[in-house]
Amino acid sequence: MATIQELGFAVGVHGRGARNHIVDVSGGLGVAQRSFRDAKAGVCTGFTVIQVGSRLNQRCAAGLFALNGSGELTNSHTIREWGFLDTPIVLTNTPSVGRAYDGVSEWMMKRLPAIGESESVVIPVVGECDDSVCHDPRARVWGSKELESALDEALLVAEGKAQPSLEALAQGDVGGGTGMTTFELKSGIGSASRKIHCGKQEYIVGVLLQTNFGVREQLTVLGHNIGPVLSQPKPRIHREGSCVGILATDAPLSPLGLERLAKRMGLGLARAGSHAHHGSGEIFLAVSTASESRHALEWDGAEWNPLLQAAVEASEEAVYNSLLCARAVDNSRASVAALKAEDVPGADAAVEPC
Repeated sequence: MATIQELGFAVGVHGRGARNHIVDVSGGLGVAQRSFRDAKAGVCTGFTVIQVGSRLNQRCAAGLFALNGSGELTNSHTIREWGFLDTPIVLTNTPSVGRAYDGVSEWMMKRLPAIGESESVVIPVVGECDDSVCHDPRARVWGSKELESALDEALLVAEGKAQPSLEALAQGDVGGGTGMTTFELKSGIGSASRKIHCGKQEYIVGVLLQTNFGVREQLTVLGHNIGPVLSQPKPRIHREGSCVGILATDAPLSPLGLERLAKRMGLGLARAGSHAHHGSGEIFLAVSTASESRHALEWDGAEWNPLLQAAVEASEEAVYNSLLCARAVDNSRASVAALKAEDVPGADAAVEPC
């Protein structure tokens, strides 16, 4: 288990952020994760929470792009119409979307009694992927208590009152990625960030992916199509999968500018071998933590191109990290092998773990 960075590889040309994680984005962003496993019961699932904005119910500019829409991201229509989000984001498995939606609503109304009275009700943002290869979709293993704890944790980090926990920074089979598979290998949560310059300003672009897509023969790492030569057995069951991607930046972009970045996330997946399968949901959401949002079409190519390229590079690296940091699963439901460091051409396997 090692990130692609720990294996000694650069992905693209731009430098990484301090943690090489979406939490590098300044302006108020927090992550929390919860994982649940029971091998005998076929439990292998969880959720990831992302708080955008240093205040609860803060409106942050947002843009969406669905490369292939066979999936769900709640509140998508409002984000497209108004260009902002004002709730935390939850990534989980398909049957838990309603539970996560209810949990966020209840949590926000407890903290902000004006919601539903002097202020409008909220429409939470919940994304999903199908983890039923590894997890029994009928098993309800978490509820409002676990979700509220994670929401509290992510908010404290976004407010600057706490540092991200080791669990929040973990990648692979954790949180919303606990039960996910990609290229018929164990995968899950992957993250990466890029430090860029637009004119005289420095910004961070960070990506967090919940990966769950692709067939083995497609897997490509740093330009090498390694899928066909891997010796790991394939899972007994194959699902089309999905990938929900969250991009955050402290650049003061408008919803249209953020949509442009969201589109580029699909290019990062393509570099890793994806062609967005017919039954797969590749849905990407980009948000800004900046205090202002502007259209910025006056920016020229020299300023836009680093942002666009950073979105591609961070997304590609996040796919690799979701695979390389994941552990094999062997439970009553499935056996899914993991990608090994030595499977990457030119990698040094003697590295520190994720």
